[in-house]
Amino acid sequence: MKKISLTIHITIALGLLTTGYAPYLNPEHCGIVALAGYAFPLFLLMTAASLALAAFTCKKHLAVPVAALIAAYQPVTLYTPFHRQQQAPEGAMTIVSYNTHNWGTGEHDGNTTKEDKENSAQTVLRYLTETNADIICLQESSLGGKQQAAIDSTLGKAYQHHDTVLCANKAQLTIFTRYPIKRKELIQYESPGNGSAAFWLDIHGKEVIVVNNHLQSTGLSIEDRNQFADMVHGRNDTIKDISRNIFSKLLNATRIRVPQAQAVATFIRSHHYGPAGTPIIVCGDFNDIPQSYVHHTIADGLTDCYQATATGPGFSFSRYGMRVRIDNVLCTPDITPYNFRVDQTITASDHYPIIGKLLLAP
Repeated sequence: MKKISLTIHITIALGLLTTGYAPYLNPEHCGIVALAGYAFPLFLLMTAASLALAAFTCKKHLAVPVAALIAAYQPVTLYTPFHRQQQAPEGAMTIVSYNTHNWGTGEHDGNTTKEDKENSAQTVLRYLTETNADIICLQESSLGGKQQAAIDSTLGKAYQHHDTVLCANKAQLTIFTRYPIKRKELIQYESPGNGSAAFWLDIHGKEVIVVNNHLQSTGLSIEDRNQFADMVHGRNDTIKDISRNIFSKLLNATRIRVPQAQAVATFIRSHHYGPAGTPIIVCGDFNDIPQSYVHHTIADGLTDCYQATATGPGFSFSRYGMRVRIDNVLCTPDITPYNFRVDQTITASDHYPIIGKLLLAP
């Protein structure tokens, strides 16, 4: 029994390390194994159970889960950091990144009638106005018609400087800011309906680049997501077929995101580590989890503001049985983050906004 118990502890420990360091595996080369990061929360939970089991059965075996947790410290703190709130110093600016799902008018849970959508758009507008943020980066920000005119008018009064970049398939990336926008640039990569754009801001005489992203979506239809929710809650008998379909689509979408992430990372390196050394803020919907090659590629050399200052897993997408953090704010080392959080108080979109403060180095 002790041998069997030890084997279980070791298997769980290896699973934790494999899923935690899956971001180093390129999905273009490693296939389905590169999606192992999605199982990291499960193995983290199993490691906690392994720790408790060893404490009550064979204390010698405690070394295995303890060693695994120490070795997996970086992915554990990336998934669920633990930080106390700090007083942000004077001069720190507030930033919000939010996939609005077309200002809350996109199809999702309980949002199907025209009245529902109009109310959602007003809710998003009111929320953004009340944040009093200095920089607002929006993804899926197209609306059109009278509602768009009303939004532009209201936020336009609060934010003198705002701009929009059209990506593939007329997808929009928008920025509202209190700082002058000197220029903008679409980061070039292939995409059926997503994109990344850079905006050069003049922040009190200092040039700062804000990169707003909406990377390739998962490709899961509403039907796929509902089937996944049924599978998670044990309401479907065809788990094998559904899981194969979902993982196939996730892998295909991840492979599309890889060159997109590489293009964004190349842009960051060329502008921050070049002669100018421009401070850069990277935000948006990566459509991939922290334990992914995509997140690892973009975040390399940057500070993940949520990981550095927040507490808990911070799920920015929590629908259809999926609970993941796919929305991010990152920054170069010459910017210090404070008190980032995922605000789950607003449910108008299928995403939650991520909000916090940033302080530029003098």
